[in-house]
Amino acid sequence: MLTIIDLIPSGKECAISRERLVQKADLAGLIPHEVKDKDRYVRLLISEARNHDVIVSKPSGGYYVPKAADLHELQIYVKQEKARAFDILATVSYAERVCEDLIHGRITEIKRENQRT
Repeated sequence: MLTIIDLIPSGKECAISRERLVQKADLAGLIPHEVKDKDRYVRLLISEARNHDVIVSKPSGGYYVPKAADLHELQIYVKQEKARAFDILATVSYAERVCEDLIHGRITEIKRENQRT
């Protein structure tokens, strides 16, 4: 069975744009007919594939499966994604603390940081 990873080339020099990947995925039957936002659906497929395959997205656009020669780019990608993950974790951690404060009655309202009182 064909998957999104089969449509993503190996090597940075062969990176495929998301627009082209959406077209290929649609032609290959990977996108159900009822899906309205095909781009979003392909991003979901890529996200799921990244759980078991390394798919690098180039800053200038395009996706590829790295080769050994792409080590430097892979290192940059890992560093970039770790930074994004830490930012998301910090945001969620704050929201989680606010939830706990509400649950345990430590606060009764959520105030904005810059809200005037």
